[in-house]
Amino acid sequence: MRRVIGLCGFLLFSIQIGQAQNPVTGVKGNHVAAEFQFPRFDGDNEIGNYTLFLSGSFRLSPKLTLRADIPISSSGFVNFDNTEQALGNPYIGIGIKSNDRTSLNFGIRLPLAQDDEFALFTGLLTDQRRTEAFIPDAFTLNAGIRHIYKAPTNLLQIDAGASGDLIFIQEDDGEFFVDYHAMVWLVPPKVKVGAGITGTTFVTGDGDFSENTTNFLNISAKLRGVFQPGLFIRVPIDDQVSEIFDYSIGINFSLALGLL
Repeated sequence: MRRVIGLCGFLLFSIQIGQAQNPVTGVKGNHVAAEFQFPRFDGDNEIGNYTLFLSGSFRLSPKLTLRADIPISSSGFVNFDNTEQALGNPYIGIGIKSNDRTSLNFGIRLPLAQDDEFALFTGLLTDQRRTEAFIPDAFTLNAGIRHIYKAPTNLLQIDAGASGDLIFIQEDDGEFFVDYHAMVWLVPPKVKVGAGITGTTFVTGDGDFSENTTNFLNISAKLRGVFQPGLFIRVPIDDQVSEIFDYSIGINFSLALGLL
């Protein structure tokens, strides 16, 4: 566990972008959703360690979508008998659909996470794509672009995007990060299966590109329909992360609300 604590500082600078819509799960359109991630740290697998994102995406018009999430972190590191839960930094943003395949996203995370909540530690280490959701006193500005290519038969989709994240912790100068993802999806009638890479670069960091960049392999599957349960796994590619973070398994449930 001391190795986990020692790497926390590095992972705070391995932040990936705080979008309410997770490209790894393949969920889109009008929906409400719950997404759990259960991490495995360096051989340990405490059942009380997990993150939970309660999220929603609601179309305001054919081109505008309101997106929001509420992050929760649970830690079993406190002791062997009990777990603790803590609220993270909620997200709210707007998606702008420029055409059938490309969208822009703008949003913020509000600084509601408290610096005396030890349970946030699990969130900081588990979901590096959205670490800023669990940093105490952190206000985040986010802007991104996402493009989804659909093959003529619609059996193949390629989802790629990039985002910029400007994070302010109390009165410190802002730090800037760039996030990216590329997922390839097979989309038969009743199921959606995909694999790809997510990564982030700490642009304003002092190290070189390789030191400031982390990447994860992502494999995901979900059922299609009004109710959409899904499963995904995230595995770190970089040695500095894989030394203490083996993988995380995610379970997500979404309920489609209909489309405008």
